[in-house]
Amino acid sequence: MAKHIFSGVTRHPAAVLGAGVFLISALLGLAQLPANTHPLHIGADQAGGGRFQGDIAAIRLYHRALTTLEITNQSRTHPNAKSALSGLAAEWIFSRQDGGLTNHAVLPFTAVGPVALTNVGGISSARFAGGYLTVSNDARFSFPNGGTIEVWVRPVPGVSARILDKIKPGGSDGFLLDTHPGDS
Repeated sequence: MAKHIFSGVTRHPAAVLGAGVFLISALLGLAQLPANTHPLHIGADQAGGGRFQGDIAAIRLYHRALTTLEITNQSRTHPNAKSALSGLAAEWIFSRQDGGLTNHAVLPFTAVGPVALTNVGGISSARFAGGYLTVSNDARFSFPNGGTIEVWVRPVPGVSARILDKIKPGGSDGFLLDTHPGDS
């Protein structure tokens, strides 16, 4: 069975956009990720635990590994700018006052608990304060040749939590992205 290995996770400070804002990019290994029917959770694990505290301005999933130069260039763009890169599978930009979702191919979410829109320093984002979002399973969440996860995030300092989750608890049938103590 193929493993869901991150071949690299990078954190790019975006100091020009304000303290504590950074871009996290995770390259999903080139090994095939097993398909599953789990929903995608944003801000919590599949059981609704490990809840993220802080702001998420944008999430992008790509069906290919971005190059180091592309990731560096993305870190220099505004978090609320739509991606112009090829291979985009899904994009959530939390910037509209009517629900906070902009997506090139609409994949709606359902909020579970408190998640509200906010704007800090000219960056619109979803503020996670104990809630999370769930997105129904979709074929675009399959990464047979690897891919990249891009997340613009401002976590509450010192809090470890789940950013994205599409994996059975304790399993190896998908992917996840966490903050870690000392990294948030």
